[in-house]
Amino acid sequence: MSFTGNLIAQNTIPLKAGTIIRKSATIKPGIYKLSSTSMENGVILIEGDNITVDFNGAVLQGFSQTTTPDQYTGIGLQLKGSNITIKNAVIKGYKVGLIARNCAFLKISYCDLSYNYKQHLRSTLEREDVSDWMSYHSNKNDEWLRYGAGIYLSNCTQAQVSHCTITGGQNGLMLTGCEEGTFWNNNFSFLSGIGIGMYRSSRNKIMHNKLDWCVRGYSHGVYQRGQDSAAILVYEQSSENTFAYNSATHSGDGFFLWAGQYTMDTGDGGCNDNLLYGNDFSHAPTNGVEITFSLNKVINNRIEECTHGIWGGYSFNTLILGNQFAGNKYAIAIEHGQENSIGYNTFENDTTGIWLFSRKSQPKDWGYAQKRDTRSREYTIAGNQFNHTPAPLLINGTREILIEHNTFNYFTTLLKSDSMLNELNLVSNNLADFDAKNIQASAASKNIINERNFLNPVSGKLKSAPVAFADTIGKGILETVLQKEAPDSLPGGINPMLKPAQLRGRKYILVGEWGPYDFKSPVLWPRKRNTNGNWEFELLGPAGKWKLKKQKGIMLSATSGNIPGTLTAQVDKDSLVDIDVELEYTGAAIITTFGEKIAAGKPYVFHFRKFAVPMQWNVQWYKYDKSTDPQAKPEAFQKLLKSKKLFKSEQTKNLAYDWYGSFGKDMPSDSVATVAEGTFTVPKGHYTLHVTSDDGVRIWLDGKKVIDHWKPHEPEYDSVSLPLHGTHQLRIEHYEIGGFATLVFGLKPDEEVQ
Repeated sequence: MSFTGNLIAQNTIPLKAGTIIRKSATIKPGIYKLSSTSMENGVILIEGDNITVDFNGAVLQGFSQTTTPDQYTGIGLQLKGSNITIKNAVIKGYKVGLIARNCAFLKISYCDLSYNYKQHLRSTLEREDVSDWMSYHSNKNDEWLRYGAGIYLSNCTQAQVSHCTITGGQNGLMLTGCEEGTFWNNNFSFLSGIGIGMYRSSRNKIMHNKLDWCVRGYSHGVYQRGQDSAAILVYEQSSENTFAYNSATHSGDGFFLWAGQYTMDTGDGGCNDNLLYGNDFSHAPTNGVEITFSLNKVINNRIEECTHGIWGGYSFNTLILGNQFAGNKYAIAIEHGQENSIGYNTFENDTTGIWLFSRKSQPKDWGYAQKRDTRSREYTIAGNQFNHTPAPLLINGTREILIEHNTFNYFTTLLKSDSMLNELNLVSNNLADFDAKNIQASAASKNIINERNFLNPVSGKLKSAPVAFADTIGKGILETVLQKEAPDSLPGGINPMLKPAQLRGRKYILVGEWGPYDFKSPVLWPRKRNTNGNWEFELLGPAGKWKLKKQKGIMLSATSGNIPGTLTAQVDKDSLVDIDVELEYTGAAIITTFGEKIAAGKPYVFHFRKFAVPMQWNVQWYKYDKSTDPQAKPEAFQKLLKSKKLFKSEQTKNLAYDWYGSFGKDMPSDSVATVAEGTFTVPKGHYTLHVTSDDGVRIWLDGKKVIDHWKPHEPEYDSVSLPLHGTHQLRIEHYEIGGFATLVFGLKPDEEVQ
């Protein structure tokens, strides 16, 4: 169907699969269920120049909510042309909601592209599964599309996307080859991958956006990996962009910038001259800001409770100014940085303030390291204030450092260094309550320390009173620079920062099998497991009431209560952990994990499920070579496994191994085979056996092969569903060629697989 004639504004048109719109139009309201498997063409095509299409709230829906999001396919809306305007569309249930290529002057506004594709995550509260890691390192051939997107723009010059919402999917707005665009006042939050991603995209403005909880790979107090999720991703020669006044909290990285493979190979280029101003990058499991192999400005940002506030590996000529750091493990960590300036920042309760360091040798396969001077050198650290930071300065393998006009309060050791520290000038600082002997600088003879610093000559202590440069001169310099660097707010730009009532902090990054919890529906979340079998839970979600409908394998401390709230429980002490709790919620309107809307007052049932079957594994490792290669010489490989010429064996209750390099002294790191045999006993039912492996794996159950993924592969997840009852025997064979390896096995009831 093609609409090519003149359309009267008050008339509306319906949508059908294959509709092509070539003139301005208003869409007839309704829900259009139009699924697709094509990644070449959209279900609806808008084609031409100078077209405005108002979807008028119409819903374009691919797959229904009964299909899990990892099964979504197809493209909802495809755009071709220039000066196209799209507004008021709702698009969900596709691999990609909207895609546009070579559309100059594109405008997308007031659209909702939530609840499109996302992966089924395999990591659990107890253990990370490395098959959940993503990779965005290349997008020459649209590789990013394998992860889906709400909006995907390719080579769209001067595009504008504003007032749009994308949540409940994997990726929000993905840009490749886009220049001079403006992306503002959007809400791309609670995604399991990326909020805004950029590849070879320069001179854009990303401002006033809510980009919170774009995260995976996190379990509070257990692991904090992030798995390359990020609120903002900037890759491969993306330069001169402005990132200002965004809330990018609770994401794998708040901001993740990597120069790109071209720079790594040649030593040239980078993601340079980007400005990060006035953003909130707090509560990242990994890095609030990661900027590597490039030069940029990071100014006046809030960065709290991250593993690294800023990770700046190989950054050069970078300005880090006027930021507020608090509660980070390392506020600033820079490896092999050069000619960087760190000025007028505040550090509050960070474990380590500034960590500068270098490695003894460079990777031989990095062209960057072979073609550039990568020595860690030439830093200016000036006008900063460190409060309650035990180790303000940790400097190793670095030379030519000027540390002046800083204030240090309440620390343990001012400076820790190694013998490679050279040409350090620690001068004109206010070192409050400092014992002059409490400085670990093993190369003190090469450095100038405590010259013109503020000492009390009678007590041997340094003055605790603030000094003029820290209060007056420093503030004046900072205010002048901030005024010069601050981008103008966009007219009508919102304040996207988290409201005071919003729960915040890494303890509220709650990642389940379908991504981060979004507080829009009730959840029963385990917080603590005591050795006596008591569990502690937190009930989160919209305000309401709950009552118990069913409990199995556990005894809750109450049968009804309020949300938000807390619960304790006693778990049965059986060796088989089989917990199933079913609660009924009544209260405010909610939106479920897959986007279903439940009206206020309507009962809604939610679950907590935990299953763990005890197993005893006998594990053996063998070293193979070309003559016993598992692929090229399968018969010889089997003889090796029968020969018992193993180099390591052990018994374990949990078959879960990840390793990179040798996993023991005098043990091989590559060409390793693993054989694991075990037994388990389960009640009658249907179960899923699953394994994550790298490089090859196969599994036998009671002598029958049930999983066979023997070709070499990066970490991948395989599973099989089977009826089981009683005691069963397992045998797993696995091999690793080189590099990273993993072998993780699990078993769960089918009702746990959504």
